[in-house]
Amino acid sequence: AAEAVVVYTFELVVEEDEEAGLCVEKREGPIEFMKDPNETGMSFVATGQEARKEGCSCIYGNPCQDKYICNNWEKRFDVAKSNGWKGY
Repeated sequence: AAEAVVVYTFELVVEEDEEAGLCVEKREGPIEFMKDPNETGMSFVATGQEARKEGCSCIYGNPCQDKYICNNWEKRFDVAKSNGWKGY
């Protein structure tokens, strides 16, 4: 017996305020999920890009929410601030 494959299609429309400097990135094409989206370690990519694995977000200016992924849990807010986090 063959397994049924369920495919869901979603469209995300985002209006960014470019004058306020809130335009983070531009991407074209669909997002392809590389694993079961119900798995906690999910990674995703835009078509034609490499997968970004789950990891420490402090180095990108966002304090981690999970101490098991964070590179420096005790100083996560300091690390995030040094990488652009405004503290709110």
